[in-house]
Amino acid sequence: MEGQQYYQGFARSFLVVLIAIALSACSASRQQPASDNAIANAAPTPVAPQPRSTTRHVHTAVQPERVSKSSTAAILARIHQSDLKEIALAKAAEDKASTDEVRSFADRLVKDYTTTDSRVVAIARKKNIHLSDSSYHRGAQANSAARTGFDRQFLRQTSVDHDKQIKALQQEREDVSDDDVETLIDQTLPILEQHQQLARLLMNKEQA
Repeated sequence: MEGQQYYQGFARSFLVVLIAIALSACSASRQQPASDNAIANAAPTPVAPQPRSTTRHVHTAVQPERVSKSSTAAILARIHQSDLKEIALAKAAEDKASTDEVRSFADRLVKDYTTTDSRVVAIARKKNIHLSDSSYHRGAQANSAARTGFDRQFLRQTSVDHDKQIKALQQEREDVSDDDVETLIDQTLPILEQHQQLARLLMNKEQA
């Protein structure tokens, strides 16, 4: 009798354990979808922004002083060469011109261009700029002296040269940033314009 009671008690305990295990399994299966939903609804993890590259392209800037000096040197060199050319042509006209008016005009050119060139040389020396004297001018003087109809050729050449010089100086006046060169151009332009007017007046007389 006692053995039967023992087995009955053991059976009840074993049944209780089975029921508890079954209930635990059911509870776990019900909680699993909630966990899945929580994962699905979870906010995405923000991605940390990538650091920007600190590499910069460095552009070497040209120093304004170098640009100004280079421009000044180029302008002074051009004016200097133009002055020497006109002086050589005018000196040839002093010897070869057939009229007093053309000789007087040539004499004025020599004086004015010599004065202008002395200013050019002074500015160049002040700024340590070297100006070269071209040997071209000797050839220009000899060729001019050998021409026939010298007066007309001289006046025509002078007029063309002055047109080019005036246009060049007007453009350089706008571009240059050197005060000394600006002053030089402002002093030179009126003189060249007067030369141009005289050359055209004498050309008209030659053609009359």
